[in-house]
Formats: sequence, structure tokens, C-alpha cells
Amino acid sequence: MTTDPNIPPRLGDALRGLYRTPEIGVAPPDESILELCRQRAHLARRRRLVWVTRAGLVAAAGLAVGAFIMLQVAGPTPSAPIANARDVNRDGRVDILDALVVAQAVRSGNAAAAGDFSGDGRLNETDVDLIAQEAVRLTPAGGARQG
Repeated sequence: MTTDPNIPPRLGDALRGLYRTPEIGVAPPDESILELCRQRAHLARRRRLVWVTRAGLVAAAGLAVGAFIMLQVAGPTPSAPIANARDVNRDGRVDILDALVVAQAVRSGNAAAAGDFSGDGRLNETDVDLIAQEAVRLTPAGGARQG
């Protein structure tokens, strides 16, 4: 259609046809190319997953080593609970040295240096005997024989 009334309609249509840009059709992609793209994308995702997993494992190992080193450097905390109250010298086991510390506390009258283990309200030889008996016991307090 022409907008100028002096140009015949057929001539206007022919002129527009000469200057019209041709429509370029895009062919659909080949299925083999699409499959190759899918495979490469899948491999890229797998590689990324492997690297992320490895990085996570390395980070976890680093944290574990760091925690181990910190615990070794820091040592036991003073507020850590004692496994056995009769471990008076706090060396991790009840032995005759604990009985010696309590005996020295009984001799000096220093009840604060040890504790009342017999429950009679006094620090005396009974407390020393209880610790000495535990120190030379052949089976642990639970009754199972060591060996």
C-alpha cells in the first residue's frame, strides 16, 4: 500500500518489494551438536563438584590439624573436670603419691590441701587409707579386671 495517491498501488508494492530485507531463517541445531553440549556441561558440573568436595575435605583436615595443634599447645584447661576426686595431685591417675599428699595434709593439719574422702567430716588417716586402697587395687573401680 502506498501513502502517496499519485503512485499506482501496484507500482508502490513493487518498489517496496525491492527494498524489503529478506527474512533469514535459522536452521534448527543438529541433535549431535546438542548432545555434545550436554555432555560437556555435565562434565563441567562433575569437575566442579569434585573440586568443591576436595576443597571441603582439605578445609576439614586443616581445621582438624589446627584444633589438634591448639589442644597440644594449650594443654589441659584448669577448669576441666577431674575424672576422679581422689586424684589429689591431678596427674591423671590415683596412685600412692595421692595418698602421700593427703598424709602430709593430715600431718600438717591443712584440710584445704586435700579433701574428706571418707565422708566423716574430718581429714584423717581414714582418708589416706581410702586413697591408698584405691591406688593398689588390682581391678578398676567398676569391677572389671585389667589385663
